[in-house]
Amino acid sequence: MKKRSVFAGVLAVSVAAGSVGYGMTAEAAEKRKEIKTLVETRGYYADLTVRYEETTGQVLGILDKGASREDGSSITGYDKDRWTLAYEKSVAAFQGKTLEEIRQIDMADATSGATLSGDAIKRGVIQALGQETQTGETGNYLQPVQDTKGWDKEVTFPLHTETVPANSNFQVAKEYITLEGQEERETYYANEKGTFTGTEYILKKAKPGQKQRIVFQDKNGLYQDITITLTVSPSVKLEGGKLISDTVDVLALVGDISSVKVQEAGASYGDSYYPRAGKYVFRGDGFVNETITKSGEKKVFEPGKTYDITILTDAYSPLTFSYTATGTSLPRKKIAADQIRLEPASAPFADRTKFVIDGSQVPDSRFQVKEITGPDGQKVPFRYESTGTYFSENSNLFTRPAIGEYRLLLKDVSETYEDIEKTFQVTPVFSMEKDQMVSASETFPVSKYLGKTWGSYPKVKIREAGQQEFREYTIQEAEKIEESKDGLFTPDGRIRKTLMENGKLLFEQGKTYEIQIENSSYSNPLITYTPEGIETVTKEEVLEELPFKTKEVKDDTLYEGEKKTKREGKPGKRFRTRTYTMVDGQKVGEEVVSEEQTTEPTDRVVRIGTKKKPKEKAGWKQEKGLWYYRKADGEKATGWIEDGGQWYFLGKDGAMKTGWVKDGSNWYYLEGSGAMKTGWVKDGSNWYYLEGSGAMKTGWVKDGSNWYYLEGSGAMKTGWIKDGGNWYYLEGSGAMKTGWIKDGGSWYYLEGSGAMKIGWVKDGNNWYYLEGNGAMAANRWIGNDYVNAAGVWVRSR
Repeated sequence: MKKRSVFAGVLAVSVAAGSVGYGMTAEAAEKRKEIKTLVETRGYYADLTVRYEETTGQVLGILDKGASREDGSSITGYDKDRWTLAYEKSVAAFQGKTLEEIRQIDMADATSGATLSGDAIKRGVIQALGQETQTGETGNYLQPVQDTKGWDKEVTFPLHTETVPANSNFQVAKEYITLEGQEERETYYANEKGTFTGTEYILKKAKPGQKQRIVFQDKNGLYQDITITLTVSPSVKLEGGKLISDTVDVLALVGDISSVKVQEAGASYGDSYYPRAGKYVFRGDGFVNETITKSGEKKVFEPGKTYDITILTDAYSPLTFSYTATGTSLPRKKIAADQIRLEPASAPFADRTKFVIDGSQVPDSRFQVKEITGPDGQKVPFRYESTGTYFSENSNLFTRPAIGEYRLLLKDVSETYEDIEKTFQVTPVFSMEKDQMVSASETFPVSKYLGKTWGSYPKVKIREAGQQEFREYTIQEAEKIEESKDGLFTPDGRIRKTLMENGKLLFEQGKTYEIQIENSSYSNPLITYTPEGIETVTKEEVLEELPFKTKEVKDDTLYEGEKKTKREGKPGKRFRTRTYTMVDGQKVGEEVVSEEQTTEPTDRVVRIGTKKKPKEKAGWKQEKGLWYYRKADGEKATGWIEDGGQWYFLGKDGAMKTGWVKDGSNWYYLEGSGAMKTGWVKDGSNWYYLEGSGAMKTGWVKDGSNWYYLEGSGAMKTGWIKDGGNWYYLEGSGAMKTGWIKDGGSWYYLEGSGAMKIGWVKDGNNWYYLEGNGAMAANRWIGNDYVNAAGVWVRSR
């Protein structure tokens, strides 16, 4: 069968000069060209003919002669539906577009639901419009970094730029990834650098000896497809009781083991052993671990017997090896205790404390904590996690560890290394510097120690050094601490030296105090604190001014609301002796010890009017150039009022408004006299229409027998306007036109509703054709119909 390559169709001009067709003039037909192209997608092919305008390069149409499979049979079902969808949407997307515009179209958007076929059609159209096909032998442009791959998670195919110009855009074609002997195709994703990653089945669990075929396509449509075949050929062996490989990281392989099945050679069944359960068939260094036992003390391997060992991992295909047990135990390696480190370094205050072994020094180890002994000689509980060994959240060491030395015993459960003992110290990290709590560890800031637990701050206890009893206080936010009766610390560790109890300062100069934070997650050793900057000052004499009072007396000679001062007030004076304490320059704990008043204050006397004001007549009054409407009670009216058959609007201050005013959601126009206008009003260069209520109208309004259109601002429109998808024409007076009108040299036809017509329209006994912009066509063919200079249809072809 003849092999067909993507874009392998020969370009050909198929329209003879002078031919006329498709509703085009002879002159237009001479500028139209056709190019054939062959498109392949999803295993079937289609011959397309691309029509384009030679001078502009714009696509006029795409003809499909039908898609078929390589054996010539027609496509059906789902494939046919996808092809039809892609073809119809591609034609719509490419119509009127040039080559460069088509290159920019995203087919995922243009042909949603049929992207693969859409991409293939796009490449075919680009190929056809490009007028040139550049080809090369398979493999000339792309080569893998290695010819054979085992279980690599990525394979990179760099472009050879000396043979492929920068205008190429090769990517893995998703529908062309196959495994030898496998019908289904797997999906890969490519990036702009030419690298691709695939499904786990192909790249991580492919069977040795299988081949995978990868097809690269140039998304720019300039170059033919390139096919590269990779052979999966891993080389992992079990020799001398140890796993070895030239291509696979054996230590990583052993670390990835999920289970190992062991059965005697020729047996129909065996037993599986799981590292997560502490059963290691292979040591961390890749050697078979013959010390492994079944349940009880019976060993898995008996000397002299041959076994089939199958390794199962998440990343690799199953590996099976034959192994004859020797009955010998391999010596265990030694490791220095200084290879063990504590993370974080300050164990007492960690949320989760972990012991870590330097993996670069012992990559083949599987160490776990077996025993921890505290300062009191008691065993400390702990637990395991997949990423390391941690102290238990319920253990004393984790929650409130005692200060002192701990002993750590670690065991390599893969039997590669000997046991390790290590000691470490639990020491407090918090202290007071002046009036601020500080931490010696960046890992455990003060804010964490004093922070909220389950929504509450820890309690603070304090006592004088040498005393037995503690007093209890709280932690308060910085902006609230001065208002609190017992707030001693802010969450960032600032202490409040100005705290008072029973009128006295809590702290005294020269004394030492012991502070303890009741935090349930950390050890809480005593923190010592000696305050500074506290000084007591006594017998300060101050001359103070005593304020006078104001008295009011009724006066029936003054109108209600009037006030007059009868006598001015004078302040009094007194001497006061007081003591107080200075804390960092701030006065606190002030106490008055004596006072003497030397001058009494004199009260201020004010007369208050009680006389009734005479009644006034309602009506307009002008005050300071503004007009107001006084009601009968003398109060200023506000809002709308009616006077003499006219409506007026008064502001909140009672002043009469003129011009435009908005009340609620409506606009109103008030004349210079303040009277509200109705009907048509001209303001500036615009006309506006006001209803009988005075409210300004917008949109369509009928006045008399004519319709008018008012913008959102209320201004009357003239000329062409578009409303609700239709065009309308308004005269200079604003009145809407109907029937035939002439504007700018073209005739237009407006329905009785005023809407502009397009397409064929009959007026009287004649038919006329109106273009998409509404202009009447004249002296030209409309498809198979001809209209004369007057726009009247005269004949058909």
